[in-house]
Amino acid sequence: MSKVRVGIRSGFTLIELLVVIAIIAILIGLLVPAVQKVRDAAARTQTANNLKQCALGTHNSHDQNKYYPPYWGVYGQLGTTQANAFPGGASFFFHLLPMVEQQALYATALTQTSAANVNNLLNTAIVPAYLSPSDFTQTSNGTGTTNFAVNLRLWQSSGLMSSQAPSIPSYGVNNAPPKVRMPATFNPDGTSNTIMMATHMMNCGATNVTRTINGNPPNFVTWTTAQGSPAINVQTPMAGPYFGWSYGNSTSSAAGIPPAITTTLAVNTVPWQPAPIQTNCIPSVRYAQSFYAQGLQVALCDASVRSCTSSMSIDTFNRALTPNGGETMNADWNE
Repeated sequence: MSKVRVGIRSGFTLIELLVVIAIIAILIGLLVPAVQKVRDAAARTQTANNLKQCALGTHNSHDQNKYYPPYWGVYGQLGTTQANAFPGGASFFFHLLPMVEQQALYATALTQTSAANVNNLLNTAIVPAYLSPSDFTQTSNGTGTTNFAVNLRLWQSSGLMSSQAPSIPSYGVNNAPPKVRMPATFNPDGTSNTIMMATHMMNCGATNVTRTINGNPPNFVTWTTAQGSPAINVQTPMAGPYFGWSYGNSTSSAAGIPPAITTTLAVNTVPWQPAPIQTNCIPSVRYAQSFYAQGLQVALCDASVRSCTSSMSIDTFNRALTPNGGETMNADWNE
């Protein structure tokens, strides 16, 4: 009887191995964009949730104190007795701390005896409600900083934010900004047509200016009109958790927008900085920044959260910044 030798296959052939590798590569190529889209969607959702928490906290703070926290000044438990540690007061986002589950941090800050101690305390704290996971400039898990900015135009009835504007007194213990009250401040515009806060980049500009929770009070531009053009004297640093100062209008850069800014950003065609790279981010009290080219995430004064589309005109955005300008919202507000 003859023996039949049966061959035993020991592995893949080279062709089969290449085919398997090609299939895996195709699957990875299809999977990576899908995973990135899911991560981006989750980051946007978390940002919206944090904006919502801050907006609701502002309403709760209003319920307790009968008006919004000031953009800078004395408020709530912060009184004149802490003048050494809080010269002139503190920022909107400091006053909001008790309403975003940071009562312990707030109370500890009030016990400090110097401004340096307050800054050291806040600069080592992480406030999750003030952060956006979409910000690629975030460092040290967001220690001491915020991704949200408050709309400065809430504290003016009309006109430009200027150190000369009578509706915007200089900050201080005895000279605070006008009080923002519901519903009086929002007549006739309404809270649903007025922006309370928006996102901005944490580390902004070529000099890497950091937006801190308290930081400095907003510095406004002192300017006069000379030969038909504004003569600008910019006070620095113009940075902090604020936006909305001096957008002017949709047709004239002379309406309060410094020429130096118009050469950097087309301010008469866009209302905010759409997804800027870090070095092109302008760290001023003028601009909010979106993390996506599609639009800007904002919280309205009725505590709702929405995205202003990138196609929104600067005129519409301006109308949404004033609480009592009496403007009719354009159609692109509802896009």
